[in-house]
Amino acid sequence: MTKRRMWQLQTYIAIGVSAVFLAACGSSGGGSSSTTAGTASKSTTIDGVKVSLDPHIAAELPAAIKKSGTLKDITYDNAPPDTFVLNGTTVGWELDIGAGIAAVLGLKWDVTTSDAFETFIPGIQNGKFNVSVSSLIETPQRLQQIDVVTYYNVGTEFAAKAGSTISVTTPTDVCGHTVATLAGSAFVDQLNAINKLCSTAGKPAIKIQPFPSAANMTLAVSNGRDELFTDSANQLAYIIKQSPGQFVAGALNYDPVAEGAGVTKGIGLTKPVADAVNKLIQTGAYAAMMKKWGINAGLVTTSHIYTAGG
Repeated sequence: MTKRRMWQLQTYIAIGVSAVFLAACGSSGGGSSSTTAGTASKSTTIDGVKVSLDPHIAAELPAAIKKSGTLKDITYDNAPPDTFVLNGTTVGWELDIGAGIAAVLGLKWDVTTSDAFETFIPGIQNGKFNVSVSSLIETPQRLQQIDVVTYYNVGTEFAAKAGSTISVTTPTDVCGHTVATLAGSAFVDQLNAINKLCSTAGKPAIKIQPFPSAANMTLAVSNGRDELFTDSANQLAYIIKQSPGQFVAGALNYDPVAEGAGVTKGIGLTKPVADAVNKLIQTGAYAAMMKKWGINAGLVTTSHIYTAGG
């Protein structure tokens, strides 16, 4: 799939996105860019959904964040329908969630969008960013580096080029195949875990091919360089829907897990972020945001904090 084709596909989900929300999001056309939303107020409209400041939750913020008045977020720019670039502006349901968290906390939302996913965790660790609202799956290695505040449940699926004879119904069906995946993502860890199953079963190992973006992954399978690509179930379903006749998904929904925002450890921000997500859930804003993007499955009723030793 060419980059031009990916751009054409991205227009589908943007129908109905409000101008109010678009004005508050960062734009990106590769690399990264940053935009700060307008001054925080007691009530904000995000993609048509009203979100209000909660002074009790805002009072939990660490002094340094209160002083700055800003929530600094680093978000992936090419994972539709979670986040993707439309006409030079990044949109998606995770952009809504991130803006909603900032609104509940009474903070300005400074969002940087980037295609360099592998730089996100180092950026959170070194304080360049406070959070990454980018569907981060908690893993033992990650929890040594960041905390994760959950807001969605999702499994991993595999897709092949239409007409392929590969049928993925169990994890070991992936053994011996070349699999395109996102560099620096938890999908790499999952593929390594499946490789252990392959070894136990006496099957050949998966050849893991990391790529910097979803467009690169699908192109690798489309042109025959790789046999399969892997992505979260909702993102993979979107790609297939917008690429009629090009790809087919296997029946396997592997290792469904909670995912959410990465938060800088040890600065006192993790609990306020989790409480803000729970506020969005309790008021119905969370469900309304997800519904606008066609997300009806995988919703959570409570946000949980994952931290090392916790």
